[in-house]
Amino acid sequence: YMYALPYEYYEKDKVRRYGFHGTSHKYVTQRAADMLGKPIESLKLISCHLGNGSSIAAVFHGKSVDTSMGFTPLAGLPMGTRSGDLDAGILQYVMNKHGLSIDEMLGVLNKKSGVEGLSCVSSDFRDLENAAAKGDKKAELAQEKFAYEVKKYVGAYAAAMGGVDAVIFTAGVGENDKAIRAMVCRGLEYMGVELDERANDVRGKETVISAAGSKVKVLLIPTNEELMIAMDTASIEFPCRRCLFRAGSRLSPEKRDVVLPGICLRAAPRGGEDRQLFTALEGVLPDLRDAGGNPDFLQ
Repeated sequence: YMYALPYEYYEKDKVRRYGFHGTSHKYVTQRAADMLGKPIESLKLISCHLGNGSSIAAVFHGKSVDTSMGFTPLAGLPMGTRSGDLDAGILQYVMNKHGLSIDEMLGVLNKKSGVEGLSCVSSDFRDLENAAAKGDKKAELAQEKFAYEVKKYVGAYAAAMGGVDAVIFTAGVGENDKAIRAMVCRGLEYMGVELDERANDVRGKETVISAAGSKVKVLLIPTNEELMIAMDTASIEFPCRRCLFRAGSRLSPEKRDVVLPGICLRAAPRGGEDRQLFTALEGVLPDLRDAGGNPDFLQ
């Protein structure tokens, strides 16, 4: 997480890589471990949170060891309107040439760059796809640049961890843009990534999109940051409730939607609302136990 700057900036000013989207990366990597049927402590995972804001995380044995965003969310991948990584010397050159202040320059990098700036079309990847389909070369360039940078990070993080067990796509673009997913995976066959074209033809559904024989699994996992926040909050005050959350998250979607909000209801079960929770839980207690939870403490 250190930058190659004078050490005093870290020591005195806390300048270092912090990263963002941690709640999303944590949720999808835990779900990936569940889908793979292995403890997260045994896995090397690369989580690609791709949307209007995008970041990639290398998660080694359950711990994030690297991430593409940095001291601010401006670092890393090109995004909807953010530039992502670039040569810092460009700032001086453009500021001097066009008479911009540092605040104006940062406004350009944060709000007028990324795929919107490159394409001259939009920050919305759906608009880029439509424009590219009509032959817009700048829209094609923006798509290709984005996918290329994602691919570079995937390769770099696989090298940093000494391999990878699964690559995860999540967030607005990661969950819904099959073309971007295919572009990212194309060329990664050498490291064991083999995408199933038919399985990849999907939007917003938790599923495996790699081929059956793919050494590295490719997973599509819709993120759920609200649930992850609730789980983390519950685990701080009531550790036993965390097991119930984890088990509840493994239920079918229709049962999950009934159970998980109720578990968040309050710290100690009591009153009419909790009676409703118990009623809802009655039909799924066996499922919760089978999924690894211990709902008995609620009774």
